[in-house]
Order: sequence, then C-alpha cells, then structure tokens
Amino acid sequence: MKERMRRGILLILMILTGSYLKGQEQDLNNNHIGITLLPVYTECYRKSNKSFKKDNRINGEYGFNIGFKYLRFINKKYQLESGVNYSKIYVYLTEEIKLDNEYISRTEQHNILSFPVGIQRSFRGGFFLSVGSHINLELNEWTYLEVDSQDGIGFYVSAGKAFRISENIYIGISPIVKVYSVIAFKDKADNQNLIDFGIRMDLSYGFLR
Repeated sequence: MKERMRRGILLILMILTGSYLKGQEQDLNNNHIGITLLPVYTECYRKSNKSFKKDNRINGEYGFNIGFKYLRFINKKYQLESGVNYSKIYVYLTEEIKLDNEYISRTEQHNILSFPVGIQRSFRGGFFLSVGSHINLELNEWTYLEVDSQDGIGFYVSAGKAFRISENIYIGISPIVKVYSVIAFKDKADNQNLIDFGIRMDLSYGFLR
C-alpha cells in the first residue's frame, strides 16, 4: 500500500512537471485563490528539555490534507498566504493497548482543521519559498486517542515551483514539512507532535489586485 502511494505521488509529479515545464512564469501582479491537495506521510515526535526525536512506539502512516488557499499580492517578491485546510492523517500504534478488555494494535486517525497564515517569497523561474504558522483544531477529541491532542499553533515550510498554464490558471508543486501543535492549547501528557511530510499541489485562479 505504501509503495503504491509513493509511486503514485512520483507519477503525478513527473506528469505535471513534464507537461508544464515550458509554461510561463507566475504573474506576480495577481492575487490567487484556489484549492490545495497534499498527500502526506505522518510521523510522531516527542520533545523533552534536551531533545526532539521520533517516538519509537508509533510508526508513520499515509494520509492527506485538502483545502483552500489565498495569495495576496504585497510586492513583486512577497505574497501573503492564507487559507483553511482539513487533514485526515494516521499513525500506527506499535504497542498493544487495552480496548473492550482486549489488547490490540491499531491505526489511529486524526482529523484536524488548520488555518495557515504565512509569507511566500518568489524567485525567478517561478520558484518560491513559503514559511508560516497555522492554528490547529483537532475534530475527533470525543474518541480515545493515544497520541496527544494536536490543538495549538504549528509551523510549516515549503519550497517549489509555480507554472502558469493559461492566462489565469496556475499549478504549484512543492515539498512541504508541517509540524502540528508546537505551541499547545492544552497540557500534553507525552509532549508529542505530529509532523506531515508531503508534496503540496495547488490549482489556483489569478485575478488582478
């Protein structure tokens, strides 16, 4: 399953890059609104006073983010990035837990609503770097979750390339790292943070500022 998803992501990247490699550069005088799809691989990390390392009790799994994105023109080099994202991500608990008087291993699902705000720095050739923060709200806290709540403020960094495929339509492709709940809204029992590693794909419409 993991190998098929990995190959699928690579195939999408090759198709998009090959199809639009000769496309026009992004028109930086436009604002942009669009949709975002982000296949991700999620890992769980544990922080302490002296370290920040992977939680060996929990293995990574694949999931996805989907949402809306808005880019607001500031100047020729910088744009304000905002939006809203829904994340459906998974981790696998390697240690057995007691559930209904039985000890089982299980995959744990996290549904998270995120509100990102960041800055995008544009470069020649349509390349860009995005850095920002996001407010996270965990939607399934009514269920029993082994991993700490991810309610809080997280951070993300992404770098990639935008392709202009028509007068007003753009596609962006960028690897991204997204860290949840760096600043937690609630006390954490184990100081755990989920981290998404993925490829962000944006389809946006540009309009005059």
